[in-house]
Amino acid sequence: MARSTYSAYETGAKIPDLYSLKVMASFYDISPDILLFCDLSESPFDCIYSASADDELAQLIKNYQSLSITDKNIVSERLDILMELS
Repeated sequence: MARSTYSAYETGAKIPDLYSLKVMASFYDISPDILLFCDLSESPFDCIYSASADDELAQLIKNYQSLSITDKNIVSERLDILMELS
């Protein structure tokens, strides 16, 4: 998926089709229901955390939430780079 397409989904400029939702859910190892029924723009980690039965993922999310804004921005930048490489 092109970064521009993904960005358009993030901003609401485009709405993904069902196949794209399935691909994104698979990539993030989450249920497609999370993408369909949770408002990820407000509190994505609470939504994913509550739907996750994976204790390791839950701990990772808890650790992320405790980071400073600066550290969260660094993580976000690194994830953007990884997304572009994949």
